[in-house]
Amino acid sequence: MRFPQLNIGDQFEYQGERWTKTGPLTAVRQSDNQSAMIPRYASVSRIEATAQGEVGESSDVQNIPLEELDRLLDAMLKRVAVLLDGTAELSEDTREVLRARLRGIQEDIRAMARQR
Repeated sequence: MRFPQLNIGDQFEYQGERWTKTGPLTAVRQSDNQSAMIPRYASVSRIEATAQGEVGESSDVQNIPLEELDRLLDAMLKRVAVLLDGTAELSEDTREVLRARLRGIQEDIRAMARQR
């Protein structure tokens, strides 16, 4: 498939590395969160959600240490922020509202984890 066929947020493989599409011509490399332009003609392979380690109902996430959960939440928030920044359709005010809501969700998850 060609790069333009991916949706923003899709994860894919390109030149032997895993990426996340952040805009019409941009993506972030998963290994180091480095942003790059990807040519329209680039041949890519979409990575399906289940292959990305998406948590299913049978997964036991209750035993994740709080420190690891904090690290994972921080990494997730950074990736979402990159996606927001790459979305030209959103105003900066809207992006800031979404960032604030995401931080609130992050704090809610942390609070729930501490109660277990």
